[in-house]
Amino acid sequence: MKNEENLLNPDFLMKNILEEDCKNRYSCNSCVENTGCVWCGIKNKCIVGGANGPLDSSCNNSYIYLNCPTDNCNSNLTCDDCVKSIGCGWCKSQSKCMKGDVNKPKKGVCLSGYLHMEKIKKNKKYKC
Repeated sequence: MKNEENLLNPDFLMKNILEEDCKNRYSCNSCVENTGCVWCGIKNKCIVGGANGPLDSSCNNSYIYLNCPTDNCNSNLTCDDCVKSIGCGWCKSQSKCMKGDVNKPKKGVCLSGYLHMEKIKKNKKYKC
């Protein structure tokens, strides 16, 4: 009976929808694109939350809402280090770490082989 009541509760449904969306975001930048998610620095993952903080109280002192810190992508000299850095992607054709999102660099052009952590996590065929 309780499960049926939960399915009729709009707050319960919204929380479950948000949880699913948040857990499929693998970087701070992609996480905070959804205002129903916050980046939990301690756990290094995206969780349900908002301007008043995360629902998970263990992240109360280490959450990011809306603005992720910038990372100096150019300082990463290897693909492995690059894709672990927030907001960075590795360009294989240039052997260079570049600021960007899951699809492409924000500035400049990568001729081939652009890798981003979200792409690697979603499809294991992508590797450094």
